[in-house]
Amino acid sequence: MKSKLFIIIFMLIVAGFVKTAAQSSSTEENPKWYYIQVKGSGRTANLALTDVDGQVLGYPLNTSHVDSISRQLWRFEIMSNPQGYKIINKYSKKQLTVYYDEAAQLRRPVMTDNTSTVWMTVSSSTSGYKYLKLQNEPQEGTAGDIYLSQTFSGGNLCKLVSEANRVSANEVFHFQLNDIPVVSSDDATLWLNIRNVKANKYLTDMVATSSGINFTLEAQNNSQSQQWKIINKGNGSGTVEFVNRATGNIISTSTHLDKYFYVDYALNTDESDGWKYTAVSASSNQYQIFTVSDKDVYSYWNATTDGQAPDIYSSNVENSTYAWIFYWVEEVRGMGIDFISDSENIRVYSQNRRIYVDNCNDYKIVSIYGTPVRKNIELPLGVYLVTVKGKTTKILVK
Repeated sequence: MKSKLFIIIFMLIVAGFVKTAAQSSSTEENPKWYYIQVKGSGRTANLALTDVDGQVLGYPLNTSHVDSISRQLWRFEIMSNPQGYKIINKYSKKQLTVYYDEAAQLRRPVMTDNTSTVWMTVSSSTSGYKYLKLQNEPQEGTAGDIYLSQTFSGGNLCKLVSEANRVSANEVFHFQLNDIPVVSSDDATLWLNIRNVKANKYLTDMVATSSGINFTLEAQNNSQSQQWKIINKGNGSGTVEFVNRATGNIISTSTHLDKYFYVDYALNTDESDGWKYTAVSASSNQYQIFTVSDKDVYSYWNATTDGQAPDIYSSNVENSTYAWIFYWVEEVRGMGIDFISDSENIRVYSQNRRIYVDNCNDYKIVSIYGTPVRKNIELPLGVYLVTVKGKTTKILVK
């Protein structure tokens, strides 16, 4: 039997949960991006290392824009001599390194193109947290100033401290995979996998392949049918829509009333009231996804085996069928734009509900169902296939 996505209607109950992940090495070709968050206390609690124009500052986690979040994402690249890691920022592509401030007689972390600075992680007594130690210490300054520290003074600046001063929660960090659900912007589209925690399967759009089946949970298969982007609904309510990459289908708030309330799909955002999502705690990587009726009734995404009764919703949804984790798959710069030929600068994009092809007049457009579409007209919202010089690309008109 298949696991299916459906919604169960309940009033809102708040839950809490914290989870961290150990960092692992990756390469530029196959990166794994992490947030580096300090344990901290008071105003420094949970601040994330952020590349701000070459400075290394501690900011709260940002979920509003792809570029802002990229400033808080880091990858670890293993070095063999000496043993340790280069730590590289996603946004600037620069490395976390060190310079000596002669005026203050302090070493400070900065972002540069340096390729020689090496860091290592050292276990701490705080569960799930580690120290970041400078492995190849520079010559300037006093010996032992080798541990990264977060301070609130000076605008959340990071600094380096000696081992003797390595005593506070501001010197221990945890590493969390980039699993925050981020809304795509006009500048970039972010494609995500969405996994149910208890079922340990991925949300999949089966409409194109299985008649009568909408959204199911399947083992990870790396297909576009398991990739989703989040877009603002744009009605001022703070709600979003989830759009499938393979089909352009939208997860609607309308449902099939069978034994349970199975979610339906839509091709137009007007057919959905929109969704909201919230982490089960301030530092959690598990999320609840829900919609709210005009009578303040909350309807939650839930998952269970088809034909079986769902789990009861409780005050603690950690690791339940109501808990979801997001994984970044691919960031595409320029939403709705696809370059057919870089050499000829041929690009296909949508704007104001029309499809445009730059630098080529010989192309054809069909709907996702294969129906021919006239050029240069205003189109219904949905996914279209555009073929130029034998290459076909999908374009979402919205």
